[in-house]
Amino acid sequence: MLSPRALGALLSALAFSPAVVLASDDLQPRQANAAAKPSSTPLYKNPKASIEDRIKDLLPRMSLEEKVSQLIQGDINGWIVSPWDPLDNTLSHNATGLVEMMKYKSGSIWAGYQMPYEKFVYAVEVGQRYLMENTTLGIPALIQSEGLHGFTNNGTIWPSPIGLAASFDPDLLKKAAATISDEAEGLGINHIFAPVLDLGRELRWGRVEEGFGEDPYLTGVMAEAYVDGLQNGSRRNTSSTAVARMAATCKHFAAFGSPQGGLNLAPVAGGERELRTIYLPPFQKACMKALSIMSAYSAYDGVPAPADYHMLVDIVRNCG
Repeated sequence: MLSPRALGALLSALAFSPAVVLASDDLQPRQANAAAKPSSTPLYKNPKASIEDRIKDLLPRMSLEEKVSQLIQGDINGWIVSPWDPLDNTLSHNATGLVEMMKYKSGSIWAGYQMPYEKFVYAVEVGQRYLMENTTLGIPALIQSEGLHGFTNNGTIWPSPIGLAASFDPDLLKKAAATISDEAEGLGINHIFAPVLDLGRELRWGRVEEGFGEDPYLTGVMAEAYVDGLQNGSRRNTSSTAVARMAATCKHFAAFGSPQGGLNLAPVAGGERELRTIYLPPFQKACMKALSIMSAYSAYDGVPAPADYHMLVDIVRNCG
């Protein structure tokens, strides 16, 4: 069963459409379910209805396979040739790969590739059109990329987060984060994997520059500025149900940046007091308004983060 928060994000995705639409009638084959679709618009697609009512209407319509598919991240390379080649502007796709990808991994699509913009927009348009016109539910995907200190897909690049933190200027960081949304929104991206709130307290760890330093307070203030800069504002061509122009992702929850031996993914030693006095305050400061949180993929106090009921349910779901 999907959580209400996950379904809320899923329904919000209905309001996220690519800002650029290609004028082409043969991006992909129209092949499924046209006859089976009801003539009237279902409640879950009504942008004027409440999220709660839309969820209640949607859940009974979903098969187990569709629910699982919404939870698994796909990749744009499933239907686009050589997305990693910045010089390849081939505007064609693998129709079989598209169908297979969307059958099992349709809730979100990773698209952090430096391909030419024309090819990128084509790829997003193909995927979203297939989901909206050739699947039973017609739900578009979240299109995801990186934007830690600038838009990954050939966008403006800012100093590393630890350098931005050295400015001690959250307003400046807010403006920098806004440029990431400016550049990503026009390509149809609606979900950015940032900011990083891992504290730089293990300097052998090779990702120290991704965070805002070792201090919980400074990390919280700077990360909050990033979330505000990225999310604030209205998204073009969307309904009033779109509560932000872009979804930020607070990560990695929690205590990920102090692995044993400085090895990425290694276990982190600590207890409840250290968790609540050092590692959680930045998340509480910055992430109450963030539309998503990414769990850590290490273990804290011997419990793997993705399976940590205390961390993910007792703390995040019940308190956040």
